[in-house]
Amino acid sequence: FRSGSMRGSPSSWRGAMRGAQRPCQGPLHICCADRPSGRRSAASLGGQLLSLPPFERLALLRSDPRVRSEWQAYVHQHQLQVAEGPPHVQQLIRWCTARHVLVSPFVEIRRTRTAGLGLFARHSIPRHTVLVAVPDTATLVVPQKEVPSENACSAFMRNMDIAALVLLHTASDADNPLHGYVRFLQDNPLPRNAPLLEDWDFKSDCPEVQLHVYFRQLLRSYATTHPVISRFGEDPYCWAISTFLSRATGGAAEHNVLVPILDLINHGGAQANVVPVRPTTTLTDANLMAGVAQDLVTPHIHLVAVMDVAAGEQLLGVYSDVECVSDPGKDFWQYRWGFVPPHDMGTLSRSDLLQMLGS
Repeated sequence: FRSGSMRGSPSSWRGAMRGAQRPCQGPLHICCADRPSGRRSAASLGGQLLSLPPFERLALLRSDPRVRSEWQAYVHQHQLQVAEGPPHVQQLIRWCTARHVLVSPFVEIRRTRTAGLGLFARHSIPRHTVLVAVPDTATLVVPQKEVPSENACSAFMRNMDIAALVLLHTASDADNPLHGYVRFLQDNPLPRNAPLLEDWDFKSDCPEVQLHVYFRQLLRSYATTHPVISRFGEDPYCWAISTFLSRATGGAAEHNVLVPILDLINHGGAQANVVPVRPTTTLTDANLMAGVAQDLVTPHIHLVAVMDVAAGEQLLGVYSDVECVSDPGKDFWQYRWGFVPPHDMGTLSRSDLLQMLGS
């Protein structure tokens, strides 16, 4: 997969999905269905809305006051008790809507007993099709705690020490609720637009190079007793620590840590898509932004199918580069999420995967 493989603007999604049965007039804000005609009666409109999945129905109700009014009348007339989906689904919908996340009309968010909350293909989807476009600013969501008497530099160093120890201990404790998440962080490829220290006001408090020197020293000290740390590399390990901290502490503070949006969505099965992430400096790159509508020129993370997806399959997101679609990359990705390839099927042996994971 290469980002330039998907040509045309988001409005061309309809044409790209050749197997689709229900066309949509361009991308909709969290909407997977055609908008009902204004000439239909309230009863007809209400019946159509009732037949939609809660995710789609809620999207239409939020986007059109007239539709919302007629739906309320329909519910009252028929004395219906309609649930708009589980609270966690509603929360995800509100989160996406508020941040202007664009979802292809052939992808839906729903929850299953086996796969949990996730993205599912509504129809068959050809590879290299853009599925979701997320403003990169929507990923900056979790603030970090800070001791008032500390400057940003010392707070970061203190938290880094704590996070490194917590990561190591949690990774070896299978009963810890965060064990699976930490296993993912251990080898989570570094997003190319990860700001790392850029969103911290270090420059006014201390030279940024001081932090990098400290971090290298910390990395070496842990690498002597925990070989897996030495295989992280500095930037990926720093990313894992900051992401873990943002999930573990949170709270009100002045500084934010970049958290992947797709952490909000559970994963399971086999890989179907990848999030190609680029820094804002490449927005003028023809291969990346060619044909993108003017209102989407601001930085977006694009979720692109890297293989043909059958209707009903769950779509799995992973931050990665093109190497993730190689055979060893697929094996490693499956192992990371708990799907260990059999010895006679994987290109890498179980011992190789254990060696790579380091746990």
